[in-house]
Amino acid sequence: MLKARQNLILAKALAQQGRDPSGPLKVAADALAEYAAISSDHASDAAKLRNEIEANLASATTDKIDSWWSQTASWMSQRHAQ
Repeated sequence: MLKARQNLILAKALAQQGRDPSGPLKVAADALAEYAAISSDHASDAAKLRNEIEANLASATTDKIDSWWSQTASWMSQRHAQ
């Protein structure tokens, strides 16, 4: 999950600079696939988010990237609250 979140932050920074964020977004999507394979808590959520990111690689806005990051943050919060 850490790798996905780090790459979402990098993608947002690139998008804010007007640069192409698709590289870090692809890495984030791949990391979510790995997380889905090992996590029972949010496996289906991670798989859905991965698909959403991959479908929006070329059109991701900073707001969309923020929403993806927030989703992963909520999973981490729920995990630590247990």
